Amino acid sequence: MSILVAIASHANSEEYQVDRTIVWIMIPDHGMRTDWIAEGQAIFDAVWRDKRAVVRLSQSQFDLQHPEFQGQSTSGLTTEPLLAVRGIWIRPIDGSALYEVYDVSPLEMSNIPGEDPLPNEFTVDIARDRHGALTILS
Repeated sequence: MSILVAIASHANSEEYQVDRTIVWIMIPDHGMRTDWIAEGQAIFDAVWRDKRAVVRLSQSQFDLQHPEFQGQSTSGLTTEPLLAVRGIWIRPIDGSALYEVYDVSPLEMSNIPGEDPLPNEFTVDIARDRHGALTILS
């Protein structure tokens, strides 16, 4: 997987869409913009590969925050909420990244008759350091 063409350019970032995920490469105030973009693109593949681990870690956070939903069907098809990475912010200045994960269960699927509805939009932020260590931020 690779980042192809920016969909937007901002003073402090370049914005890309990869599948359903928006990816920003953050641009510091100093240095050459093209160098920061190249560094961000160079670490993108490692950041992208960690998406599954990020979602698993987010699932554990969801389970801690909402134990009442453990073991219950939330989509009618699975016993786990459907979580996905919505956005990734890559910081080439220090090799880190920030992921925003959210519950993608459609509203109508989270309100199955006879089951408790899911909380309104669960989100969690996960930080990744330059070595690939993941930490829950919220």
